[in-house]
This record gives sequence, structure tokens and C-alpha cells, in this order.
Amino acid sequence: MGAEANFEVHTEEPEAELGKALRVVLASVSARGGKSKLGATDSLVEEYLGRLSQGWMIAESRVFATEAALLQAAGRGDGGATKAKSKAVVVWLDGRGKRMSSEQFAAWLGGRRDGGVQELWIAVGPADGWTHAMNAIAEDLQLSLGPMTLAHELARVVAAEQLYRAWAILQGHPYHRGH
Repeated sequence: MGAEANFEVHTEEPEAELGKALRVVLASVSARGGKSKLGATDSLVEEYLGRLSQGWMIAESRVFATEAALLQAAGRGDGGATKAKSKAVVVWLDGRGKRMSSEQFAAWLGGRRDGGVQELWIAVGPADGWTHAMNAIAEDLQLSLGPMTLAHELARVVAAEQLYRAWAILQGHPYHRGH
């Protein structure tokens, strides 16, 4: 692995001139026609994302039937044939991606917020992983949730919880106790 980047956590509210909330979309691909396999997964994801819809972050969950549909919705072109530019930052969850602690992820997220990013997508791939075409256009950030393989449904829950934890770190909320 390469050298770890240094991250700094800011707990202040974003400057008033930013004025807009960061819209976060937790997007996933499911071969079940855009539906989750387990209702419990949806309940847990909605629990964590529901806690976020306050202040500077508004979060939602979307399930897509195909990678192409996710790309189109995120403003990334025609299913991978082009690298269309979007104002949204897309985080591609992939086991080969960059590893960050919760504090590092919070600092990264805070940096995007403070830098004026208004839309962030966290993309969970299908059960068999991202296709080569998707990996080729993952130009923003490829992020690993850890060295263990997770079912993609569970990865959605972990990603939702980490979004909430990052928010808690940035707000100085007691949810994150640093362990």
C-alpha cells in the first residue's frame, strides 16, 4: 500500500456562504430489478440515512437494476462508453480501493463539503463486483470498506453507518467515541 495521506478533521459548521446542503446518494446495483434482497437491509440503511437529513447533509438511498442505470442517474454518461463529467463526486466502493479510517473518511467528506461539493454519490456494486468498464471510469475515489469481502447488501449498511459516523465526527457528536 502507498503512503497514508494526512487528514485533518474540522468540527465547525461550514461557512455560511456555502449555504447549500450536501446531497448524498447511497446508490447500489441489484439484479433484482432495482430492489433490495432483504427488507432488513433497507430498514437499517434508512435508519442511518434518516439521522443525516438535518443541517448540512441530506441523504437518500437508491437501488438500480444495472450499472448503466446508476451511471446515467449520477450523470456519468451512457453506461460507461464515455466519461461524461458531472458535478457530483462519486465514491466507488471496491475491495481494491483506498482504505481509510472513520476519521480519515470524515475528514475527506468534510473537505468535499467545505470545498463546495453539493452532490456526492457512494456507489455499492453488484454482487459480482464492478465490471471492468465501471472500474475504468471510477475517476473520483475508489474506497475499500476493509480487507474482508462483504455481501453487497451488507456493504450498503456499512456505508450508511460510516456516513452517519463521519457526520457525527464532523459535528463533534458523541456517537463516535474514537474506538
